Amino acid sequence: MITEVEKDIAFARKTLEGLFREKACIDRTLERMTKIEAGAIPGDKGRLSGLVQKCGNIEAAREFLIFLVFETYFEEDKDMSYFMGLLGHFEFLKESEAFSSLLPENQKKLLNLLGVQFDRVRSISELICKYIEPGGKTCLDIGCGIGQLSYLLAEKGMNVIGIDRNIRESTRIKEFLMQKYEYAMRVEFNEGNALGLPNFERKFDLITLADVVEHIDDKEKLFGEIEKVADTGSMIFMHTDNFNKTRLSLVVKRMLDALRLRNPLRYNIAWSGKSGGHTALVSAKDLSEILKRRKWVEVEYFYDKNPGSLLCPSLFSNGYILKGKRG
Repeated sequence: MITEVEKDIAFARKTLEGLFREKACIDRTLERMTKIEAGAIPGDKGRLSGLVQKCGNIEAAREFLIFLVFETYFEEDKDMSYFMGLLGHFEFLKESEAFSSLLPENQKKLLNLLGVQFDRVRSISELICKYIEPGGKTCLDIGCGIGQLSYLLAEKGMNVIGIDRNIRESTRIKEFLMQKYEYAMRVEFNEGNALGLPNFERKFDLITLADVVEHIDDKEKLFGEIEKVADTGSMIFMHTDNFNKTRLSLVVKRMLDALRLRNPLRYNIAWSGKSGGHTALVSAKDLSEILKRRKWVEVEYFYDKNPGSLLCPSLFSNGYILKGKRG
């Protein structure tokens, strides 16, 4: 007799195989799922049955459990970045057969949960299109990752070159998207480093950096590289973490540590005591001053909208977008 766990594993395998082709990742993920359902991992036993009522049906509960497994597994296995990256692309998620059987309300909930990163990138693209007529323009997307922002801009009519240290994942995703979306043909990926950009024979109308500058200590060298590919009138849009919120979280951490209380605020840097690679955070004001000093004009910054940000954006927003024009 087939057990519920075996049914869930079979369902998960069907789901996974429709989303990516990395067999090693599939096997490791299913092994972890088996352990969770068998109670081998403390605290997670029975999660599937407990979600049925909340999610509305068994299919939605299974899918939601898979998401939870991926979310925790991603922290332990860098190979899962490929899968999580795919989920970050809203168009890919909508087309995925894995979500086609869900009730509309459940599908919407899952899309909202899994598409958080995409929503942030969408806000960047929407702001860009308020200042630039995208049709026929050229863009250099530095630190493009799997290309979420690149594709959004290409969909608007831009010709985009994405630069990242590793383009294996972005290349695979492009192969999938080109089968369905003509705009994917307007995106090209090149390996490169923000502090040593490839030699281009042209200048770009737009340069974008989504969550890149917080990883780079030498801001002057970064902008020196950017200015090699920027012409007079070229625009730059950057998104980065809010330094002020991070600084606040560190103060809160010290207070809670002194009182031996658990941190109620979801500030990862403060709670873990580690930066997670975000070692070069800079405030919106300071980053603006760097641009102005380097002869960029029309410099403005816009804080993210998130819970608490309306009260005091400079303190509670998760991040901000900075724009400027080359003078």
